[in-house]
Amino acid sequence: MLAKMTSKHQITIPKRVLQQAGLDHETKLHFDVRVERNAILLKPVTVTIEEHIPPAHMAKCERWATTPAPGDARVETPAAVPPFLTRRRKAS
Repeated sequence: MLAKMTSKHQITIPKRVLQQAGLDHETKLHFDVRVERNAILLKPVTVTIEEHIPPAHMAKCERWATTPAPGDARVETPAAVPPFLTRRRKAS
């Protein structure tokens, strides 16, 4: 089965190949890419955001996200949420 590489080095994996591998063609996937014996091998992997952020930076982000800043409002109950912060829903 043939697959074409674009000028941007993108390859579309044929639906039939995904089905044979037991993968859903609508799922966004990450792949471990290797070259072995002149062949490009793609292995589906699960990636979490923590794998891409150094631990020290992740800790800094967590501190920033959980530290109150001047002007922050503390909301105790959903009833206390100002109307402009709620998402408007279309009438059914």
